Amino acid sequence: MSRSISTGSGAAPRPAHRRWADMLREDALCMHYQPLLDLRAGRVTKVEALARLRDGDVLIAPGQFLPSLGSDDHLVLYMRGLAQVLTQRNAWRRVGIDVVVSVNLPPAALCDSRYFDATRTAFDEFGCEAGELTLEILESGALPQGVALDKQIAGYKTLGVDFAQDDLGTGHSSLSRLRELPFDCVKIDRSIADLQDHDAADVLPFIHHLTRLGQALGKAVVVEGVEDPALLDALRIFGVDLAQGYGIARPMPGEQLPDWIAQTRFEPQFTAR
Repeated sequence: MSRSISTGSGAAPRPAHRRWADMLREDALCMHYQPLLDLRAGRVTKVEALARLRDGDVLIAPGQFLPSLGSDDHLVLYMRGLAQVLTQRNAWRRVGIDVVVSVNLPPAALCDSRYFDATRTAFDEFGCEAGELTLEILESGALPQGVALDKQIAGYKTLGVDFAQDDLGTGHSSLSRLRELPFDCVKIDRSIADLQDHDAADVLPFIHHLTRLGQALGKAVVVEGVEDPALLDALRIFGVDLAQGYGIARPMPGEQLPDWIAQTRFEPQFTAR
């Protein structure tokens, strides 16, 4: 747990929501990256960027600070995070690491033109090409009402952005979103791949059916929360496209990724669907 941050000697502590927001604007944001394993190629082809706030030697997880941020704070987080991610991606490319990067986008951002403008500016500033950035929309978040979301997403796609629906299987709107919105990828929620608290005989068929559903709708499928590397063989057999979780790698600072890739080997498998 992070230590309390005060405004100075004798001053009252800042409210939590202002403390996190101020840290965000004071360059405390530190993006970490979790690899996604391409199960057919047997190599990492994508990373998800995950926000952290650095408080001295302590890294503060998003579950602590995100609920306290206001709408303008979320925009700052997105803009600063995207700049860090694309800067890091360019640094990886200079040493021969070519991966797609994904960044989380709040559902409400789809009807806020500031996010689109920030994305377009970042593409121009950092030289991002089509297919090099994926924006992940949380399934559990409420989508804005009264907005033509397919048109909003189509606008981003003119920039070359891909879209993923995150946390598939955690909310009632999952199937309607898959049918109605032009997502390129779906991510099966980590709770579904949990083999510690659930019987594999129940978990694996469910993953299989969700994979077939997603791919039948033309989406690439990612299984999150892969804690046990032994699960990878089953996911390959099911035809899952990508896997993510601690059984592959924990989130890491960007400068560690090239060494991790150089030292890590996954046996490529090619299985017919």
